[in-house]
Amino acid sequence: MKKLLLTLLVVCIVSAISLTIVHLTGGLPPDGRPGCLKLFGILACIIIAVVCMVLLGSLLLNKRHVYYGGLVVGFGVSTWFSSRNMLGLASCPEVFHLKSCYVVFVSMIAFTILGVMYFREKMKEEAGEQ
Repeated sequence: MKKLLLTLLVVCIVSAISLTIVHLTGGLPPDGRPGCLKLFGILACIIIAVVCMVLLGSLLLNKRHVYYGGLVVGFGVSTWFSSRNMLGLASCPEVFHLKSCYVVFVSMIAFTILGVMYFREKMKEEAGEQ
């Protein structure tokens, strides 16, 4: 369980950082689609990369409250951009013809399910040792 979660978080970090690099180097799609959207002047790709780093660090350190706090931020950001995209107020960048804001939202759901399963298992192990 932990290995799967770690792998998915590393993929999330690498993907978010690569989107950030593409955006900052001007490698935007030629058809005029946008790069990373901004929240309070900060690229959403950077915010998601930091959220995934917090999730990764808290998982490695077994700090479930930090993990869940990171999920709240991740859900907030992904919900904000997904809803703006659905309402036509913004357009999220596409990766393999998938809107990145939707991918992040689904990823946060997966991180929640896997995280809850992992930390429950961890708590049962700790309770069994005592």
